Amino acid sequence: MTSVKEETLLPVLRVVREARTELVGGEPDGAARCTELLRVADRWAGELPAEVLDDPDTLQSITAVRTQIRTCLIAADQLVDAGVASNVVADVLSRGTTAASQALVMALYGHETVGATP
Repeated sequence: MTSVKEETLLPVLRVVREARTELVGGEPDGAARCTELLRVADRWAGELPAEVLDDPDTLQSITAVRTQIRTCLIAADQLVDAGVASNVVADVLSRGTTAASQALVMALYGHETVGATP
């Protein structure tokens, strides 16, 4: 049986990881595809089941990750609007997806399980 935390965070983690894979290979439209997937992850992170409101740890985790995703999207959008090279946008997206992915994994499995120190 899955927990509320897993039901909430795992789908977002999958999309964030999929977004990151769009950056592999440096394809010209990879950053745009990554951005669209991050927008999906952001929407999913905002569509919380009512049970999440009763689980402060999960609510805090998904809110923090959503903030990371949105910050990354804002930065990428501003860079695109400014005409910055796509590889720079991809670097920003790569850092953002990595940070969001790491935060989700830590929230799901804890520091002890993944062997990290807080």
